[in-house]
Amino acid sequence: MKLQKTLLAFAALTLIGCGHNTMKSVAWSDPTKVKVTGQSRAELLVQKCQQYLAKHPNTVKAYNELGLAFAQLGRENGDLANYDHARDSFKKAHELDGKDAAAMRNLAYVSTIFHDFQGAISWGEMAIKTHPQDPSAYGIVSDSHFELGDYDKATDYAQKMVDLKPDLSSYSRAAKLKWVFGDQKGAMLVMQKALNAGAPFAENTAWCSTMLGDMYFKTGALAVAEKQYKDSLNRLKDYRHACAGMARVCFAKNNLEEASQWMSKACIGVPPIPYVQELGEIYLKMGKPDLAKAQFDKVEATSKAYRDHGIGGDEVALANYWLDHTTKKREALDMMEAEAKEHTNYETWSTLAWAYYCNNKPGEAAKAMEKAMRTGVQDSLVFYRASKIASANGQAAEARRLALLCQNMNPNFSMWHKVEDLVAAR
Repeated sequence: MKLQKTLLAFAALTLIGCGHNTMKSVAWSDPTKVKVTGQSRAELLVQKCQQYLAKHPNTVKAYNELGLAFAQLGRENGDLANYDHARDSFKKAHELDGKDAAAMRNLAYVSTIFHDFQGAISWGEMAIKTHPQDPSAYGIVSDSHFELGDYDKATDYAQKMVDLKPDLSSYSRAAKLKWVFGDQKGAMLVMQKALNAGAPFAENTAWCSTMLGDMYFKTGALAVAEKQYKDSLNRLKDYRHACAGMARVCFAKNNLEEASQWMSKACIGVPPIPYVQELGEIYLKMGKPDLAKAQFDKVEATSKAYRDHGIGGDEVALANYWLDHTTKKREALDMMEAEAKEHTNYETWSTLAWAYYCNNKPGEAAKAMEKAMRTGVQDSLVFYRASKIASANGQAAEARRLALLCQNMNPNFSMWHKVEDLVAAR
């Protein structure tokens, strides 16, 4: 793939399941009338923009700024309604001036939040055509191609973003791409560069610090990962994703009570489905099946909460839960076969491969796993699944090789699957 060559440009610079188009049509509500309390920077910006718009009601820039403030607030507090308010603000800006590039870019951005990646690409391309020097527009289009699995195009747009503005946003995108293509050290170096660049909001740097912690965790460096998660929490108290990272570290150390406390914090509000599932898995390990069941029962309710806000994209997470903890194996396979027709990122292919394996179709599983591994991604869960699939296909030597890769990289890759499960393959 051409991306292998393109990534050299990032090196020279020393460098949110996808879903279908599920952005539902809802009645426009006036975001200037939304009551916001509190003193975070995002909340203060919302209030400031609302006050300005009360006096100057047709100001495009103010609506754009209001939408960005709502989107940031949603990132910080997990209230999905804030994303609705952000979208309404950007729609109003575009309504007032259909040629405003910032409004187009922001509609692209909010489309990614609602997992409408094709829509995001369309809006992003319009923004780029109108204002070719806007680095953020390139980043949003890059994100969308990344989620859809077109890593070559994702790299082209990310490279353009880095060229225009090397900062936290562009470096973090470059780091994600390096990771997918198996350059773990390069990815961590670039993510550290993103972190050093800083950002206006504490949540932005906390996110980068957490992503860097995740990278260290996935390579088995628990102590360094823990340090990064704590750094994130120092930047933003009770930051959901850092709390989940701390829970994984504690679980790996067999500190189960502490792990449950951290993951409980991560699950406040409307959390990502994997966090809900992992808290249930922690309770199982603690010998508390009733608490585990209560947690698992929340998975599909959480998925519905997202869908009620027009946010799809949880197919991979939901399929993983079904495959590991329910009898809905066939339903998971059907869902992932449909998903892979449109979204071809490595996580989709890996989950589809696992769905085939769980439905006793090892041949189809092997073909899907080959596509999951096409980028050279280094991921213990992928190696674990690939080992199981190779064993099911009678490839004992390959199964052993993959089992060793999984064990050597990160034996704590999952709260449910264990390296010891691969003993038969070895």
